[in-house]
Amino acid sequence: MLDEDIRYWQHGLKDDAKVRVDTFPSLNHLFIAGAGKPGPAEYDTPGHVDVAVIGTIANFIKNAGNAN
Repeated sequence: MLDEDIRYWQHGLKDDAKVRVDTFPSLNHLFIAGAGKPGPAEYDTPGHVDVAVIGTIANFIKNAGNAN
């Protein structure tokens, strides 16, 4: 279902230069590495946002002024 959702967003927003869709398949919805079926227990598991996500967001913000 996730891949279908992502394709839907990519298709619907493909002509908007201000939109960028990045995926991080090895991370859960908290942007923390996880394995197995997602669930409420993830909120009790300590972790840090993956550095790749931080870099991607920082680059997006840095380059936001360049999108027309």
